Amino acid sequence: MITRLLFILCLLLTLLFAVAACSDDGKGTVDTSVITRQNTFKTIKDIECVLVKKGSFYIEDEQGNADTQRKVVIERDFWISRHPITQKTYKEITDTNHSRFKNNPNNPVENISWQGAVDLASLLDGRLPSEAEWEYAARGGQHKRGNGRIFSGSDYLREVGWYYSNSGNTTKPVGMKSPNELGIFDMSGNVWEWCSNENNPWFAQTPGAYRTVRGGSWGTVAENCKVAHRFRMDANTKAADVGVRIVFDTN
Repeated sequence: MITRLLFILCLLLTLLFAVAACSDDGKGTVDTSVITRQNTFKTIKDIECVLVKKGSFYIEDEQGNADTQRKVVIERDFWISRHPITQKTYKEITDTNHSRFKNNPNNPVENISWQGAVDLASLLDGRLPSEAEWEYAARGGQHKRGNGRIFSGSDYLREVGWYYSNSGNTTKPVGMKSPNELGIFDMSGNVWEWCSNENNPWFAQTPGAYRTVRGGSWGTVAENCKVAHRFRMDANTKAADVGVRIVFDTN
């Protein structure tokens, strides 16, 4: 009798943990029906995008001190690609593909320099996101529940991103993990993403020939995939874990 009761208790606990992991409580992933209902999607230049409405969020200083939080204001709406630009899309636009991992055309394009990313965005009448725009989108924009998450869409990286522990040392096809509150995929892990070098009062200016990348990659530790993590690279860097995501203005 006691054995049976223990079995039932263990089963109930397992079910409770499963429900908690899947709930939209700031820990598990986001309900996909909520994503579809609350967001606006549009295809621009054959790239699937989501509208990010203007708003604000809070950032900590470079040392992560919560008592020095600053408010970041996004003053205008913008469209952002739901996925990193894929090798398929890149080849259709440029007729080239210099990526290292070419086993799947839906893998993100990589081995692209900052200027190469800028040029690609220009060909599409788009641009790179500023750091503020990137982090705001990664945090879910106006969806405040996403503001407190550690990674883009969850507090558990395995649910939303590819990094050194689960990637098999390669990029992965985009959109295979769960999205964040805006319906954006792969903002934590898979490939780092170049940001514009726009100077603003919220982030320290990246010096000289360096440019900022965000999001972490298939080859990094979980810490680097946090939405608040910043990293910089030489603008001429072409690496197998650095890609690009594109922003389009609304006007």
